[in-house]
Amino acid sequence: ARAATGWEGGGGDGTRRAIIECGMSEGKHSGADVHVLAARKVIQKILTENMLRIQERNQNKEYKKEVAEANEAARKLDYSKIKKLQEKDRLAATKLYQNSLEELWGCFDENRDGVLSLEENGKLMKLYIEVSVEVTQKRIQENFIQGVMNTIPHGPKKEQILEVAKKVVSKVPDWMKQWTTKHFNTDDFRGRTLRAMDVNRDGKVEKQEFTSKFFEAVQDGIDYSEMSQEMSAHFLPMLQDEIHQILTRTCRMTDSFEKMD
Repeated sequence: ARAATGWEGGGGDGTRRAIIECGMSEGKHSGADVHVLAARKVIQKILTENMLRIQERNQNKEYKKEVAEANEAARKLDYSKIKKLQEKDRLAATKLYQNSLEELWGCFDENRDGVLSLEENGKLMKLYIEVSVEVTQKRIQENFIQGVMNTIPHGPKKEQILEVAKKVVSKVPDWMKQWTTKHFNTDDFRGRTLRAMDVNRDGKVEKQEFTSKFFEAVQDGIDYSEMSQEMSAHFLPMLQDEIHQILTRTCRMTDSFEKMD
């Protein structure tokens, strides 16, 4: 392993700051606590800002055109344009969050040997997934509810159905935590993401590899589309059953009033 103790090895201001924030200085928190708190803040910053960046990007007319062309090519089994768009987006994110990635490196290269071990990467990915769920779950819930309400015509029961939808969707965060733990808190996932960052295939991940390949590793390693499909399969029948019960009760009440008349 390449020696990189203290701030030797060209770490830069981001790494120096991260080393101080992640437990090298005394404070009311233990080194491990400070390490986790600092890393959590960095990941929250990356994910929150990146979500806003993607929302803005998705409104760009030129980008919409590129996506339409890529999807059309994919229908013909040509996925090169989709891969090109993904690579372009990864490079943009890597450049934009370079300082944040350096801070993240400083938090997880715990023994300062200049190499990210499987154990260190496991801690990083566990926290990344945890914060990712926290950041994205609200948006997922909002989109889920909006999607449901867009399919329901206006009527006296729409507000009641909305409340039922909110009740069902309130269970999404716990479900997401269980799903991500099952799929991503594994040795296989930790190994795959580590290998994805090991550019020169020497069996270890150094700082430059980490900062240049982190987004590719998490993008290729985390398939949220699978989670979305399973979540829909789990919650939609539940929601449909609740809506059916509301509409059935309404019909029964209408029949009762008609009989009374």
